[in-house]
Formats: sequence, structure tokens, C-alpha cells
Amino acid sequence: MKLFQNFINLINKDVDNENETKTVPVMLRIISVSMILYFLLMLVYLIDISLMVPVIINVICIILLCASFLLTYKEKYSLAVLLSHIGIIIWIFLAILYLGWECGAQQFVTLLLVSIFMTSYVERRIKVEYSILLILIHVGLHLFMTTNVAFYAQSFWEMLYTHIISIVFCFGTIIAVVVTFSHNSISMEAKLKGYNANLKRLANVDPLTGLKNRRCMMNYLKENVESTNGKEVGNAVIAIGDIDFFKRFNDRYGHACGDEVLVELAALFMDFMEDKGEVARWGGEEFLLVFNDCDMNRGIEYMDKLLHRIRLMNIRYGGEELRVTMTFGISEYDNDKTIDAIINQADKKLYYGKQNGRNRLVHTIPTDFVIDKK
Repeated sequence: MKLFQNFINLINKDVDNENETKTVPVMLRIISVSMILYFLLMLVYLIDISLMVPVIINVICIILLCASFLLTYKEKYSLAVLLSHIGIIIWIFLAILYLGWECGAQQFVTLLLVSIFMTSYVERRIKVEYSILLILIHVGLHLFMTTNVAFYAQSFWEMLYTHIISIVFCFGTIIAVVVTFSHNSISMEAKLKGYNANLKRLANVDPLTGLKNRRCMMNYLKENVESTNGKEVGNAVIAIGDIDFFKRFNDRYGHACGDEVLVELAALFMDFMEDKGEVARWGGEEFLLVFNDCDMNRGIEYMDKLLHRIRLMNIRYGGEELRVTMTFGISEYDNDKTIDAIINQADKKLYYGKQNGRNRLVHTIPTDFVIDKK
């Protein structure tokens, strides 16, 4: 059992790569090992019947396949493919001419076809041309042997032996290669799905707080809140908030403290909004909340409760307890306006609150109010 595991490890050596499956080297190693075993069995038979020319050619084929196997560990895959195919093609010609069509060596044309099409870096044109060549070799040998006889006349049992081991090793190798290829393809597909999911998460989630980022929230609003083709999706209330005097946390305690404040607030928002809607880190110390299926009165009620919970927060940092307050602007979605217009409206109310006392929720402002961002 340990010996078998060591063999499997040898076949898979240096292919456990996070970013690729390296099907080609594994396939080449499987083909090389399988064909070497096949040639050794045939070598015993050829020595027994004293066919010295095939014996010599058989040994050469074994050497070529050994070289192909070793080259895969040096990542010289093109040369490894070339040597293995040359060895097998030489054997096909030799076996058919010396032992006859019934020895079954022509079956290895199928193995060559399968292997070349699973070699990803070979151009399609070359694959097609090579396939045509293999088919011509198969047909040409068949036609030649219909009018000629083999150099050695095999007995019934000898034909049975050579034919069976040719079929077993040919199709056994193909099955092993296809199974490995399928497993690696499934593995790579799973990896790609994982990478795509991770990329999607990175593109949509703020890495510090774990909340939706601005891009993700805008997509959500466009798809789930804003009316589409004149069809109303539903009522929604949007609130945008800013941490009061956030710069003081960074200036006094350092940016790590500011990050801790953001993380604590994000956790509070996620808990509070769990059954009410969505929340995103809008940028810097700003957060945007969306209350689904909600009107202005209920939205104000929700925000009053949220502001109360924020005022009760105790954030421990460096042995001190920090108090946090926030200012929010809130607007109700109107089908006559775009999402951008509603957000700008809530943002304008936020600035009104920051310029008029902070630590509050603003739902109405004077019509002549002008934002002063100085």
C-alpha cells in the first residue's frame, strides 16, 4: 500500500499548484509508465521467440519513454511528448510488420490521438494535421497487411497474448488519462469558482468592516429599489450618516483606533439592519443604510432607535472607553427621482445636521440651505 502511494506521489510530484492542474505532465507520466510496462511484457515475448531486431527496437522505445518520463520533471513537456509519440509510432510499425495486424499494436493510434488532443499548448491546426497523419498510418498499415504477411507467423495463443495485452494497455492507459484529466478539470473548475467568488467578494465588500462597499450598494439600489421600465419596485428609505469628529480618534489615538471605531459601528449596523434592509460603508467614515418596504415615518422611527444605540456604545481602546456619535440625513425614495438624486438629497440633509449641532437625524431642511464643505 505504501509502495503504491509512493508511486502515486511520484506521478503527481510538483503538480500540486494552487493556480493550475498541470494535466500534461501527469498524462505523460501515466502514458510513459504504462507503455514501459507494456514494452517489458512484449520484450520477454520477443526474446522468447528470438526476434532480435524487434528486441533492439523495443529497448530503444523503452529508453525513449523513460526519457519522456524524466523530462516531465524538468518541465520540458514538448520534448517529452515528441519522444513518447516517436517511441509508440516506431513500435506500431515494427509490431505490425513483424507480428501482423492481429497483434493489436494499431490500437495505440487511439492512445496517440487522445493524448495529443489533451496536450493544451499544441496548436489546433497541428493537432488536426497530426490526427490526419495517424489515421493515414493506420489505414496504410491495414492496406499493406492485406496483401503482405508478417515476418513472423504467430500461433493462435501468441496472437491472443499480444492482442489482449495491446488492448488492455492501450485502453487502460486511455481510461487512466481521461479519469485524471476529468478529475483535474473538475478541480480546476472548483478553483475557478472559488477565485471568482473571492474576486466578487473583494469587489463588493469593504475589507475592514465586512459591509457592502459603495459600488455594491449602488448596484443593489439600482436593481432592487430604483424603478425599472416604469414599474415600481417598492417603497424605500435611504439614510446616510457620518461619524462626528472622526478625525479626533485618529489624531489622538492613531489610525488603528479609528479602524476599531469603524468596525464596532459596522457590527452594530449589521445587527440592527438584519431584518430591515441593507447597509454599506459609503466611504471613509460615512455609512449608507437602506430600509426596504418602508415609508418616511417608519424610517425616522428606525433611525431614532439606531441613534440611541450608537449613543449608548462604549468602545474600549487602549484602556479607555470611547463615546461615538453620528449625524444622519434621511430621504424617502421617490419614483419620480433617480437613486442618485435621493442619495444627494439625504447627503445634503447630513451636511445640514453637521453644520447645525451634529449627533442628530435630519429629515427636513430649509429649501434655501446651501452645503458649506469648508
